[in-house]
Amino acid sequence: MAKDAGFKVVAHMMPDLPNVGLERDLEQFKEYFENPAFRSDGLKIYPTLVIRGTGLYELWRTGKYKNYTPNVLVDVVARILALVPPWTRVYRVQRDIPLPLVTSRCENSGNLRELALNRMKDFGAECRDVRYREVVIHEIHHKVRPESVELLRRDYAANGWWKTFLSYEDPEQDILIGLLRHGSAPRRVSSSLSLYGRKAQREGRVSSVNSMYMVPRCQYTGATPQSSNIKGLGRCSWKRRNE
Repeated sequence: MAKDAGFKVVAHMMPDLPNVGLERDLEQFKEYFENPAFRSDGLKIYPTLVIRGTGLYELWRTGKYKNYTPNVLVDVVARILALVPPWTRVYRVQRDIPLPLVTSRCENSGNLRELALNRMKDFGAECRDVRYREVVIHEIHHKVRPESVELLRRDYAANGWWKTFLSYEDPEQDILIGLLRHGSAPRRVSSSLSLYGRKAQREGRVSSVNSMYMVPRCQYTGATPQSSNIKGLGRCSWKRRNE
């Protein structure tokens, strides 16, 4: 329903739930990324935390539940990140809850994403999610020249929609400069959307753009006005969305 109304959808998933286990955790994330019935636009990975006053706290207190050890959790998150397709953005790895409220958690949860990225190198995997590949992260160490940038197109099915992910990238360095996510529904949809107190009805085959942006230039000491700030690419990607 949210996608039919043109919204960007971000899923929240929790590894390390009771009675799930390592193998099922990895299988459910594999299913999430590969099954066209899912495949949301973004993802937040929230490993399970034990909070006082919850049913899970009682299981933990009586010894019926234990969190993954730090080493196991880092390995699990690393293997999850290795599954992420290049059109999905991983917004967060770990929920931001004040530590005094948390009874049990991974000891290294503060920099869990960083530890997982380092672990990926141990088994020869690369992280390809949108956030990790953005030029603002790589710009200090890897310069992108305008002539090396290409417009790439990736098509995939998701929730009954045909999605087109257009991106400007330096393919050799796997660095992303900008993107546009366009979706079209091959089936007929009917949706009601309320904006600012006004209702709009749509029925029939629809298409929408729920993401379009160019990654901003990183403002660090020594940056020049030309640093990875390639003008005009956003207009080009908008023109190509229906091709």
